[in-house]
Parts: sequence; structure tokens; C-alpha cells
Amino acid sequence: MKLSYYYYILCTVRIIFTLFPQTGYIHPDEHFQGPEIVYGDIFNFRVHQAWEFTDEKPIRNIVFPYFITGFPSLLTDFLGIKNLHGTFLFPYFMLVLPRIIMCSLSFLNDLLIYRTCIFVKKDYKIPLLCKFKNPNENDYATAIKLSFILGLTFALGIFNRPTFVCFAAFPILVFLFFLLRMQGGVYSSLSYIHSSLQSRTNSAVVFYKTYMPPRYVLGLTESQKDISVYDFAGIDENGFEDLLNNLILQSEPQYVYVIIPHEISIYIRNLSIFQSNYKFVARKSLFPHLSTESLPKLSDLINVILSKSSFWQKMSQIKKFLSIHILIFKTNI
Repeated sequence: MKLSYYYYILCTVRIIFTLFPQTGYIHPDEHFQGPEIVYGDIFNFRVHQAWEFTDEKPIRNIVFPYFITGFPSLLTDFLGIKNLHGTFLFPYFMLVLPRIIMCSLSFLNDLLIYRTCIFVKKDYKIPLLCKFKNPNENDYATAIKLSFILGLTFALGIFNRPTFVCFAAFPILVFLFFLLRMQGGVYSSLSYIHSSLQSRTNSAVVFYKTYMPPRYVLGLTESQKDISVYDFAGIDENGFEDLLNNLILQSEPQYVYVIIPHEISIYIRNLSIFQSNYKFVARKSLFPHLSTESLPKLSDLINVILSKSSFWQKMSQIKKFLSIHILIFKTNI
């Protein structure tokens, strides 16, 4: 295949985004309509089963998730992936495995497009680079015309309104925001907790004001029933405190992990249940993370920027604002 270097650059980007996955939480379905279901069956992990796959209300077909995740999981299980349990590599492989399959299928799609174009004696270069185009657009003349029209549109837009380029770039910025920042600490925190829990029992893991955490990343097995994961979503603080009190009074965990945005970290540490029954033992901050359910206060950011601190001190403080925080408490008993 004699292709332009643009195609090979895009292939490289495709592989990079597969093997070095984004930390942002694009959409919950990536986890809960696939790996969360399949890994629970194959590896016997304790997971959160989406209601669409339950016996009571089955509306989803399991064939596609098993095709993408199931067969590779069986192979990796045979090869002994569980031997990595407890290391940072385990959550990584659990996350990346389905993406490797999808990336491989995308290259198979490229090959089919190439063979089809050769068979019908059409140029294959533009179809591979622009798969969304109609067949009658697959020639360089059309590509040049479209480039001219696009350039003219940008020129006229900027001439009419200088801020046009900002609006034109908005979808790209939104994509990068979700890719790198939006709820970016959820997976990272799960990966950290996975390693931490290997030496602990009787623990509670509480997520508050974050996206729903995919449990398969923790790899909790049936032998770890004394470790529980709770998702308190975005309930108000009074409701959160009631649920937390009930949880601690009923299960009496030795360790409590609270995963939260920066904005409410002080509030959590000052809760009466922690002040009286637990001691604060550790704090882990993971960058980047931004939760629209608990955004940093603009006034705090402005105060940091206008402060007399050094540049690096300011950056360090802003980094804390844009991080997820894991607060670890241990019972006094």
C-alpha cells in the first residue's frame, strides 16, 4: 500500500490513543455496557451490573460485548493475567484490552476499504483518510475544492467576526476537555486504590460527586466481600452525611476511602463521624480531574493567581484545584 505519510501519522495517533488511553471519562457506556458486564462473568469480579443486562429487564444483547471483550478476556485469563492482580498493570490491561480489539478492527476496516477500491479500480487514498465521504467525492479535485471552500469560509468568518475562529474551534476544545480533564481522576483513583487494597481488608470505598466508578478496574473478587464500593453520586451534603453515617455504623469498616473533587475535601475531613471515630491517615491527589458537579470556586482561582506566591507555587495550588482527592481514614479502634 503506497499511502501518503498523513495516513501513517493518523495510524500512529490511533495506536497512541489506544495504548496510552485518555484519563477523561468520555461516556459511562464505554464501561458499563461492555467490560463491566463481561469481566464480571469471566473473571468473577464483583461489578455493577447495568439494569439492561439483568434477568428482570433484559433489553441488551450480550453478543457484541462478548465479541469485543469476552473472547480476548478468555485468552488473557488462560495466559494468566490474574498474576498481575495487585499491580498497576492490572487496571491498565483491563481498560486497554477492549480498545486494542477496536483498534485492530479499525485497521481491518482500512484493509477492506483498500481492497474494495482496488477491485473497483478507484483511488483508495482519500477513502482511507476521509471514510465519511460519498463515493463521488473520492478524488483529489473534489478534495481541493472542499479545502478551498473550507478556507474561504474561515476567511469570511474571521473577516465578519474576529471571534469566529473561537466558535469554530469550540468542538475541538470540547473534545480535548473531555479527553483529558472531564472526570479524569476516576480511573486513576481506581487504579491507585486497586493496589492499596491488596494489603487491607474490611474497607469501604466511597465516591462522591464524581461519575459512576467502573468496579472492574478494582478487580474485587468474591474472596474480598469485606471490601465494598459505594457511589453517592451528586446528592446534597445532608443526604451524603446520612448515608455515610449509616454505612459506617452498619458495616464498621476499618478503612474508609473517600474519593472526591478538591472543592469538598475540607468538608469531608470535618465530618463528625470522622472526627470522633476515625483518624486521617493519608491523602492522595491525582491530576487531572474536573467535575462539573463540584467546580473550583472562581474566587479561589483568582486569589491564587493574584497572590504574591511564586509561579510554581501558583501552579501547584491550581493543580490541586484540578485534581481528584483520595482521603483515607482508619478507625480508632
